[in-house]
Amino acid sequence: FQYNFNQPAYEGPPPSYEESMAMAPPARPAAPSAPQPQPVNPEVAMWFAAVDENNDGSITVQELQEALVTDDWRHFTLSTCRLLVSMFDVDKSGFIELGEFEAIYNFVQRWRGIFMSYDADNSGLIDSKELASALQQIHSRQFSPHFLHVAQRRFQQNGSGEMNLDGFISLNALISRYSRDYETNGRGQAFEEFLIRSLNSSA
Repeated sequence: FQYNFNQPAYEGPPPSYEESMAMAPPARPAAPSAPQPQPVNPEVAMWFAAVDENNDGSITVQELQEALVTDDWRHFTLSTCRLLVSMFDVDKSGFIELGEFEAIYNFVQRWRGIFMSYDADNSGLIDSKELASALQQIHSRQFSPHFLHVAQRRFQQNGSGEMNLDGFISLNALISRYSRDYETNGRGQAFEEFLIRSLNSSA
């Protein structure tokens, strides 16, 4: 059972790293007087159950990879799935529970809508020109041709020089994460130099 996110895209501005973290459920149950969490989307719950092979209420990185495919039915890479687990595994168990899985679903849906808005020819891939436009709008920064080349090479689809949804999500999530890191750990380095070093170390 696989799902390719071929659903209406979520509206709204691109999610920042902070917003993506806020999508995940709280680490501890809410106090009795606090509002109860909204019920999980039944479709998402069914999808989760289908990939939860041992029915223990949580899924591994590998099971998450089985669930996540792009519009051309390619599985997300393990590195992207590990990144998503690191972002949404609120209790740091190393596994994804149903509420965390729904947060990942919502996150990917929103980024899918953003990706499609820059995929001018609806090919399921974006080229270097489309990527430059997307990154400038999303991060309010004009990136150099050198950085774009490094990013495209790092996240390209099968050596094509173009990037699919999987790579697009990873790149933007990592840019947001490393932009935060730069504020505290990037002293004495140019921003793009810091980004490139960080991206290469995450390979």
